[in-house]
Amino acid sequence: MDSKKLLNILCKELNRKNITLNSKIKDIEEWDSIAHLKILMEFERIYGSKIHKYKELLTAKTVKKILEILKNIK
Repeated sequence: MDSKKLLNILCKELNRKNITLNSKIKDIEEWDSIAHLKILMEFERIYGSKIHKYKELLTAKTVKKILEILKNIK
């Protein structure tokens, strides 16, 4: 996944426009546990069941880290 696609997904799921690669999850008020699950479900829709192997997505603290993890999915 490229950064533009990831940022589009996050902006859509969180209903925000100002998310960047440097954004930290804790700084985005709308990014609560329910929003995180919705984001993970969107990744699952894109990547299928492969996404479950990447437990780091549950604890990632930044958008940049999420992108790093997603780039490693084959």
